[in-house]
This record gives sequence, C-alpha cells and structure tokens, in this order.
Amino acid sequence: MEKYFQSASNSKGKRKEGDNIEHPIGDSSKSHKKIQNKKYKKERNDWDPKWPQTYPWLVRREDEEGNPFMYCVWCEEGKVNNIFTKGCNKFKKDYLDNHIKTDTHSSIAKLRNNTNQPNIIAGFVTQLGVEKSKIITLMRNAYFCSKHNLALNIYPDLNNLVEYQIKNYDEIHYQKPPTKVLPPPLYLQTLPSTSTSSNYATYKNSKAGLNFIESFSCIIERQVIDKINKSTGWSILLDESTTITIDKHLAIISKHIVGNEPVLRYLGMINLEECDANSITKDIEIFLNVKGISFKSLFHIGSDGASVMTGKHNGVVTKLKNKNPFMTSIHCIAHRFALVGKDSANDVPYFKEYESTLKRLYSYFSRSYNRLKNLRMIQADDDDDPGLAILKLVSTRWLSLSQTVSNLHQTLNSIISSLQTDILVNDDGADLAKKLLEELDPNFILATKFLADLFDVLQRLIKAFQGDFITLSDVHYHLNSTILAIQTMFIGDDNTPPTYGKHLLEYIESNNLSISSIPNSFSQFSSSIIQNIEKRFPDSDFHYSMRIFDAQQLPLTQTLINQYGEKEIEIVGEFYAYNYWVQLPRSILM
Repeated sequence: MEKYFQSASNSKGKRKEGDNIEHPIGDSSKSHKKIQNKKYKKERNDWDPKWPQTYPWLVRREDEEGNPFMYCVWCEEGKVNNIFTKGCNKFKKDYLDNHIKTDTHSSIAKLRNNTNQPNIIAGFVTQLGVEKSKIITLMRNAYFCSKHNLALNIYPDLNNLVEYQIKNYDEIHYQKPPTKVLPPPLYLQTLPSTSTSSNYATYKNSKAGLNFIESFSCIIERQVIDKINKSTGWSILLDESTTITIDKHLAIISKHIVGNEPVLRYLGMINLEECDANSITKDIEIFLNVKGISFKSLFHIGSDGASVMTGKHNGVVTKLKNKNPFMTSIHCIAHRFALVGKDSANDVPYFKEYESTLKRLYSYFSRSYNRLKNLRMIQADDDDDPGLAILKLVSTRWLSLSQTVSNLHQTLNSIISSLQTDILVNDDGADLAKKLLEELDPNFILATKFLADLFDVLQRLIKAFQGDFITLSDVHYHLNSTILAIQTMFIGDDNTPPTYGKHLLEYIESNNLSISSIPNSFSQFSSSIIQNIEKRFPDSDFHYSMRIFDAQQLPLTQTLINQYGEKEIEIVGEFYAYNYWVQLPRSILM
C-alpha cells in the first residue's frame, strides 16, 4: 500500500525517510544518517550528454551566473511544481530515475503516450532532424573536399576528424573544475572500420561523398547561372585541351559581376567531336542554351590564341561577334609571349639553333645517371656553382626558355668541365660529349649571358601581367617600359651605344673581351623581340580608352579633370554605336 499512498507524518511532525522522492536531501534525522553511512556504488556527478537519449524530457540549462541545472520539459508544460521545474543541480542518474516514478510525472507521461498521438510523430520528426543534421554535416565535408581540390579518399578520415572533435568538446566542456586529466584520444577507442561495405549506411565512405557532390552540384550550378544572368554583362574564357586518349575538350569559364566585384566560375567541359570553327561555335551555343545562360549580355571572349579561335575571317570569335557586334576579344598573354619568343627565334637563325643545343644538352645528362652524378660532383666542388639543375626546354612555354637560361648561365662552367671529363673517360658517350663541347663555344656562352640579361627584363613584364588586379592602363605602361628598356640595353640609337646587362658585361670584363666581340645577332634578336611584342600586343584605342573607368588614372588638378576623358568617351561611344542608339525611337529603347 505504501507504493500507492504517502506515509503519514510521525508524532514529531516529520515524514518518514524516502517519502519525498523529489527532495532526497531531508532533515538530519538518525535514519537519514544511517542511509548516508551506507556504502553505495560511486555514481556520476556531472552531466552526461547521453542522458537526453534515455530521458527525452530532460534538458540542461544554465542560469545567468553560468551554473548548470537539469529541467523536465514535460512537467514544465504541465505546470507542475517540483524540483525539476525549478532546476535540479544534482547531476545523478538516481535523481532522474526517482523523478520518473513520481505521480505527477507518471500521469503526464501516460497522458502524452495515450492521448497525444502527434507527440509520437514529433518524436520521429526529432529523430529525423538529428539524422538530417548528420547528413548535412557529411555533405559539408564533401563540399569542403571539392572546394579545396582535395581527393575524396580523405573524405572518410575528414568525417572521423569532425566526429572526434565534437566528442572531445563534449567531454571537456561538461567537466567540472578542476580540469581532469584528459583520457586517451577518442580515435584509439572508437576508430571505425575502414571497410567500405561496413560503413556505407553511414554515408562516410568516399563513394557516398561522390554522390553528395553530384547531388548538390546542380544546385550550385543553378546559383552560378542565376548570378550570370543577373549580371549586367559577362565574359567567357575558352581553352582547348587534349587528354591522353587524344580526346578533344573545350573548357568554359565565366567572368561576371557579383556585388560590384568580378568573379571567375567554372561552367563546364565540352567534348569536341570536330575541331573546326563552325563545330566549336555550334557546341558553345548549344552549351549556353542548355544551361539557360543569356547570350545577349556576353560582351567579351578570351581564348588561348589558337588560329581556330582568333581567325580574322572564320574564327570562333569572329562568328560569335556576328551574333553580338558589341563583343570584344583578347587572347591569353602567356600564349602571346610564347609566340613572341617563337617568332623571334625564327627571325634570327642562330637562336633557333641555340634552342636545339639546349635540348641536346638536357637529353645528354638526363639519360645517364653516371653523367648526371659526375656533374653533381663537379658542382659540389665549385663554391661559385649554386648546384642548379639543367631544365627541360618546353617549346610551348615562354617562361621555360627563361628558366632554362637562368639555370644554365650559373652552372655553365661545371657543365663544360663535366663534358671534358666524359671525353677523357672515353665511354660510349664520349663522341656525343665532344660534339656538345664544340657547340658550347664562346659565342654560345656570350649568347647565354645575353639571354640571361634579356629575360630579366621580360620576366618583370610577365610577372606584372600575372597580377590579380592589373588594369588596362598597367598593360600599356608595362609594355612601353619593357620596349624602352630593351632598346636602351641591347640596341641603342645613333648617338648612344647599348649599355648591355650585368651578366654579359661581367663575362666580357673577366675574360678581357671587347664590346666589339658581341655578335650582331644579339641586336637583331632584340629588335625582333620588340617588333613581335608590338605585333602581338597592338595598340588598341578602344581598350586604352577604358582607362577612364580606373579611378587611379584621374588627374590631380582641376584644370586637367575638366578635360579628362573626352576623347576616350568619344572612342567608347563610337564602338558601342552611341549615335545609333540615340536616334532610335524611345518606344524601342523602353
């Protein structure tokens, strides 16, 4: 009967021990002291994050001073007055078990289970929300890998890392002071199996990560396309590529305005069945139509400079301009410089042969370990040799020749000594070493020093063009500065001889040579460089007029500001058919 009815008060007005389950700490009676003296199993004295899973009505809150308390949300909803509605600061499991047995909590629980069916659904929804949160976290990890170009092989380990960090935070955050000695790392205790089949349902394997990326890629793509269509204008960057299976592809990148700032976004890759201008143009139009990208606001095209792209009469750019006459175009600066170097070498035959010698020199040392080892030993004994490698010359890269010459002119003495040693050894490569040594004559050495100085000038120009925030005015300024520097150092004029660079002058002075020993081909090559720069970077009044939109170009005086930009605005207006638009009826413009 005591299970269903409360015990009566004793003659002294005190309840018997255990009558009030909600207030286990009663008056100091003898019976209570006896209970305290009994040895019980050591209980948990802090918050356990797993309790809410067992007790769905339990929540943990902190007061204004940061003191933690436990509350029963069911009793709070029922407006019951007990210790779990006021806040219990005793973090013991026995208190939770005792609270479940109270009449008030039991009646509320029965009422929720029997009459409040939607709460069962709410429980499922809550559990579904927890699982949904986990899936969202995994999708964020997959997106992080994709965003930072990380292989999906690390996706499972990244998920484990995030999970460990959360568990470590829970264990540290809910500890009472003083801080306890940390337990061993969680990964030593809970490291999951690396088998793909065992954790596939948890979506933590790399295949699930790939599925996540595929699922939200279309959403990201749609957001990018919406921003392109909202932009007042956008440009397209095209670049052809060939795979190892000789399949032709065309990469398409967009540059548009978002929040008054230009952004670059990858749009996709087109598989090219045919590589002629008509087929490529048709593929681009189909690609834009399928993506739902507006073609009317496309105002600029950038390409790699291939003839099929930039052909004056039948190129892809020309065909696209026929659909939008306000479109401008330009091709890659790096490819332009590659063409500058290639054309200049063709204009001066000696430097065409110079490139061939560089290729044979690289091949000689790269195909024999013993030759390369001998060269390394000679370099190590020479304090003036920095120990640089002989680089492979790549004909499609302008900076490749620059870097090759930069290393070569610093290790040339060691290379010559190595070839002389190989000739004395008289092995299978002795004849080849003898031929190479004959090619490395004084003119070759002078040409190497000359090119080292020339490329110092050109590299400054190339690095300036590789900046993230270069303007059209900067391009014009750097081109003119480079042409003037080449003219002064390597060509001169009628009244002033060339000054030459420091590497060439140091070699001439150290070997007691005269300036007249410098071959005429050097000045010819320098002149060819200038001519090809002017050819590949022609003056464009329209592009140069765009500098009026650069605030850094504003004059400092009021007098100049009054006249600033009048000519440029006229040029820009003529290009965009300003007079034509003014003459159109207002009804058409609206």
